[in-house]
Amino acid sequence: MSTIKTKIEHSQKIIRKILEEFPKMGVGCSFGKDSMVVVDIARKIKPDIPIFSVMTMYKPIETINYLMVMQRTMHLNLTVFMVTNPIPIFAGQDSNFMTLKRAGTKVESIGSSEFFKKDTLKNPLHFIDPAKCCHLLKVIPAKYAIKKLGLGAYLSGIRNDEGETRANFQPIEKDGEIIKVNPIITWTELDVWKYLALNQIKPNPLYNEGYRSLGCLPCSAITGDDGPERAGRWQGKEKEECGLHKKEKQ
Repeated sequence: MSTIKTKIEHSQKIIRKILEEFPKMGVGCSFGKDSMVVVDIARKIKPDIPIFSVMTMYKPIETINYLMVMQRTMHLNLTVFMVTNPIPIFAGQDSNFMTLKRAGTKVESIGSSEFFKKDTLKNPLHFIDPAKCCHLLKVIPAKYAIKKLGLGAYLSGIRNDEGETRANFQPIEKDGEIIKVNPIITWTELDVWKYLALNQIKPNPLYNEGYRSLGCLPCSAITGDDGPERAGRWQGKEKEECGLHKKEKQ
């Protein structure tokens, strides 16, 4: 019988195995519940493990603030990557983006002339072409982050039971030239909440509002507990994944 204790031990075993082969391994963190579990497990094995986060101008301010709080309290070896003009659109003249730097976080700004050809306030790309929006703001920066940090492998927080598009993923996958490791792939949503509670990790406050899966603000919605966990993502659009975790259905 699997318990949260045995699942943690299994996840640790996976991480240790990959670290032996790829000492330069990092964690991709969205600052959602699953990512924070992986970050905590990995840091208990390798406290200074590099962590990278891809933020966008459409991320909820609660997620940005949560990132800053966790950076300060956990002292993460964190680098934030995002496509942005010199002053991020989501921040405007606010100081939140600069606070990331004051908190000790390295911020990499990646320009994308293709994205900024459009007036994103009057003609939002996420509405016209959400797949392209995710590709420009999330997929390209994530690949850039992995290359910039020189990672041979990275950890993700995806789980098989999140939905059909993730049902066939394995604990260790080849993602192009990179090894993607999914240490909590067999965990359940309840397992994740148990781990956060047992280890006293404060979750993103948006979960208290009823969200079960967090992404960019325009493409995330609150849904009931009786449906799929990711049912609130890209509602009304023919889209289930941003492209960071994509695998053909079998």
